[in-house]
Amino acid sequence: MKRRWTDRLRAAALSLLLAAGLVYGPAATPALAWPESDQQIGARAHPGIVEQNGGVLDDATRTDYVERIGRKLVAASARPDETWTFTVLDTPVVNAFAIPGGYIYVTRGLLALAGDEAQLAGVLGHEIGHLTAGHVQDRGERNLHAGIGLLAGAVIGGLLGGSDGIGEGLDWASKIGSGYVAHFSQKQEFEADEIGVRLLARAGYDPMAQADFLDRMAAKAGLDAELRGKSYNPNSVDFFSSHPATGDRVRKAVRAARPGASDGADRGAARYIDTMDGLIYGDAPEQGYVRGQRFSHPTMRFTFAVPDGFAILNSDRTVDADGPGMQRLTLSGDALRSEDMATYLGRHWLPAFQREVKSGAPGKISRGEVNGLPMARVTLPIERRGKPATALLVAIRHDGRIFRFVGIAPRDDAAVVRQLSDAVGSFRALSAEEAARLKPYRIRSYTVRRGDTVATLADKLPALPRKQAQFRTLNGLAEGEEPRRGDRVKLIVEAHE
Repeated sequence: MKRRWTDRLRAAALSLLLAAGLVYGPAATPALAWPESDQQIGARAHPGIVEQNGGVLDDATRTDYVERIGRKLVAASARPDETWTFTVLDTPVVNAFAIPGGYIYVTRGLLALAGDEAQLAGVLGHEIGHLTAGHVQDRGERNLHAGIGLLAGAVIGGLLGGSDGIGEGLDWASKIGSGYVAHFSQKQEFEADEIGVRLLARAGYDPMAQADFLDRMAAKAGLDAELRGKSYNPNSVDFFSSHPATGDRVRKAVRAARPGASDGADRGAARYIDTMDGLIYGDAPEQGYVRGQRFSHPTMRFTFAVPDGFAILNSDRTVDADGPGMQRLTLSGDALRSEDMATYLGRHWLPAFQREVKSGAPGKISRGEVNGLPMARVTLPIERRGKPATALLVAIRHDGRIFRFVGIAPRDDAAVVRQLSDAVGSFRALSAEEAARLKPYRIRSYTVRRGDTVATLADKLPALPRKQAQFRTLNGLAEGEEPRRGDRVKLIVEAHE
């Protein structure tokens, strides 16, 4: 039986405690100040990062809470008098990162996943560590903007169906940040761990908390991959690509580990879960909702369904549905133009698509309607990952926008093309009444009672796949582990308020 992430990372955190002198004596956090110009770099980059990651969470309860924890950690750091800015990004993607000038970001998705205040503090402490150790400053303004530019190119490729974008479901909502910090060295990551652990202990938190959070993150990433029918590779997960916890790094810390450490340290589990009560879980109304095989957007007023066996992944600019093999359906948008849909497709979108993708001669563009909405479509042979495929391009005009579907099917598989066409044919406008009935999922704090089990509590969740696995992941419960009476746990409910 393999050791759990928690066991290995607890040992890692403990070894860092010993190295930092938190068990046997004090140690100084590296006091590397960032240049004054870093504040200007961060100030210039901050608006774009916010805009391209769902905006700032409009929720004073949660944002003020993160700010308080961040300030508590900063007070214990080597740079307590610097300017620090803590921002919660309104995206369900689980991520955290930092940029020059003391800018630290965590996502709404990370708040939902963390199990207690100490775990959140562990994430913030790690990012503070990168800044106080000078890791972020080493990248410089040029690298920051280069990273953003490369990301924009990848996003465009995804929207147009480029070779990198068609098949990969680029989760761009987190990339503007992780693309910048994804290349820290193992030495830098370990150093940020050391600083973060010191800050946790000095602020009165259990320094093992970051290990527990990484355990949750690994469980969630594995479950998400399973739900999408993919194999789990931690290096492809946004959080782990920017916060690598490789075997070598963990083993290096484990070799120095000793027993002892954090008895009586604060975890703040009940306080944390109560504070997260009411937090939106998953997509917000402005991002649209995945409900089973259907995607619905209450503010843009549309809905469509995908075939059974397809898994929907929603991001800020695309909705991707992965099916068996190479089957795929992607929805993106474009600004409305004056031309009809056939002219738009033939003059603008199709040529751009062909510039990005190795393709053959397209078929004839056809015009029509989808549930009363103007539409144009075309198919063409392409190559995807070196294999022959057929691409279906459909442009639909709705509510002052152009909606663009790209369907990918094996070459000459007419049945799959028809299946994708049927999915596109389900696209329709939502009435005001239908849109008003769509509500987000929210977290609810719940105190475990006598007779409650994972099975009974998971039954309280809305129509989610793998309910028990989702409940375990959300609450950090291992397979076979049951909640204890009196524990505070998180439930997911469909809000009607």
